[in-house]
Amino acid sequence: MVRNRLLALGFVAAPLLGCDGGTHLSGAVRDPTGRPLPDAVVVLRYEERPGVELADSAQTDSAGRFAVGFMHEPMTAELSLRVDAPGYDAVETRFRAYDPRPEPYVVTLRPATGHATRRDSTRR
Repeated sequence: MVRNRLLALGFVAAPLLGCDGGTHLSGAVRDPTGRPLPDAVVVLRYEERPGVELADSAQTDSAGRFAVGFMHEPMTAELSLRVDAPGYDAVETRFRAYDPRPEPYVVTLRPATGHATRRDSTRR
């Protein structure tokens, strides 16, 4: 499995975008202060044709690291990467398989906005 190969490299050699007929992306999810966000969900998607989608997902580890990827053709394919974590605004980005990406790929999530704060029910 590709994911195991990427994990064995310790996230140093990835992302390997498009080098073997697929897209493989690894990196980390952080908050705005640079702290890792464990348990974030990372989903890489590619719509092969209408109604047929390839996807791979991973949950970040305690250091906020992830690795996702799959084989696909053509290398001009447009993919999307979505990252969600409780209490943070989701981030989604689109890119072509052959686009260069930073190594490792770091996603920064901002705290969620627009949520009502709970009031102390003992106040009158």
